Amino acid sequence: MPKCKSCGAKILWITTSNGRGMPVNADSLIPVRPGGTKSACVVTPDGNVVLGDPTWRGHPEAVLGYVSHFATCPDAEKWRKKKEG
Repeated sequence: MPKCKSCGAKILWITTSNGRGMPVNADSLIPVRPGGTKSACVVTPDGNVVLGDPTWRGHPEAVLGYVSHFATCPDAEKWRKKKEG
């Protein structure tokens, strides 16, 4: 399993719906109910980004997704790509 080059955390790479690779925390698969206060942001295994509220796994509207590693890595800014323009 791949690890972050900075902090050593186990990560997975998910290709987002726009075709870019995003590192996510391998052990962070959580359920989110889309909408609400949008206090959580996850990336689904098929690459969709979902904003919503954390919920329980059995919730009828729950979407399972991973937490972006950029949200938890202490060196995230070092690895962010600069936007052109």
